[in-house]
Amino acid sequence: MTGKPDNSLTIDLSKLNDPYYFNVLKSLLGHLKDARSAKDIQKLIEILKNESEKSIEEDIRASILPTSVSKKEGRNFYLPKEGLLVEEEVNELIDDLAGVYLSSGGNIYLLKIKNSQLFENYSNKIRGEGILDNGIDTKRLLGEVGLPRGVKISGDFPNINLFLILNDFILFILGSEKLKKSINLKVEELSDDVLKNFLLPYLKDISFTSGVYTVLSRQKKRKYYITNLTDFILKFYKNEIENPSSSIIGKFTFSFYITDKDFKDKALGLLDKFLYYLIFKHSINWKILCDMLNIFYDYNYKKYLKNNKQPIHMRSAKEFFAMMNLEKIYDWAYATGKTILEVDKENGKDYVNEIIKEIKKEELPGKFKEELSKVLHKVSEKIRKDTRNDQFNLHIHPDIAKKDLQGDEFYKVKAAVLAGLMNSL
Repeated sequence: MTGKPDNSLTIDLSKLNDPYYFNVLKSLLGHLKDARSAKDIQKLIEILKNESEKSIEEDIRASILPTSVSKKEGRNFYLPKEGLLVEEEVNELIDDLAGVYLSSGGNIYLLKIKNSQLFENYSNKIRGEGILDNGIDTKRLLGEVGLPRGVKISGDFPNINLFLILNDFILFILGSEKLKKSINLKVEELSDDVLKNFLLPYLKDISFTSGVYTVLSRQKKRKYYITNLTDFILKFYKNEIENPSSSIIGKFTFSFYITDKDFKDKALGLLDKFLYYLIFKHSINWKILCDMLNIFYDYNYKKYLKNNKQPIHMRSAKEFFAMMNLEKIYDWAYATGKTILEVDKENGKDYVNEIIKEIKKEELPGKFKEELSKVLHKVSEKIRKDTRNDQFNLHIHPDIAKKDLQGDEFYKVKAAVLAGLMNSL
């Protein structure tokens, strides 16, 4: 179908209870791609609703024949125990179509927030752009997390795709002129409570409504519910109120989006797990982040450092660790690496790599401070010998020395130290 949808369009809804749901919705989304305005799409949805009512009324289905037939027209083709098509199932499909979607790797990822004017405004913007081949402009999604425009979004990781859609929606909200006018002061000048009071009235229609995330593949359909979106925004998007063109959390986490064939599966698998905790638990899983940092370093070392090439750096790392109240430790690690490189220009890179390799393998919280102190002392001795500078010494940061590194605290400190050292190279 090309141009505007025709009123005579017939849409077969007879397979909602079958695995064919994926193909039905894929076909309908194909019609949406041809609809180039919100008006066209509204017309298509109206046709869908009319066909739905007809389908329910006449109990039309396609259980045996490759076409639709009503019970009245073909009683012999109906199985005795076959369930009836219910109105809720049809409405569910209509709800899915009213959301926004991303088509990736043969799968469809849909996000819908019911009864939300903010989300409706966002949906209208997406459809009005006319870039509907993948549902959303993927170039913009990639730019918002700092990835090059040519990167292909993997369809195998649902949380990666969800974050890209959700991040785009949140940046759309925070970029509103209405919101900008309501906040006159700099964000850093506002306490969390004051900022919350500013934002809550504007975000009220997503404060008590769950986002519904649907993952459709040819094998199965899964639904997930995203709660407390307002809290998620307040926790991870405070800085984006002033600069809603990209996000700190997005740029940092998608630094670990590695597409190299030797590292892709493990790297993207860890990133997908990390984003699950971020989106659904509103938390940073520091253990997974440390594992991501290990893969990131191994990739950099094999592809760049070992060949004396400039490595890839994590984007917005300083801002991320500042958001997590770990800026001092990150800054210390970064400055330590830079100092080593400056003082010992010949062997400095090797020594920074030595420190990273020693601490990235340490998994015992009780030994971390001891091992970090040891390797700093060992590298200090080597640099004194290389440079004949008897005064040179590297010291552990006092905040690390006084911390009780158990549980999350251990992984937080380890992540900040590793990230700072890696970005110094």
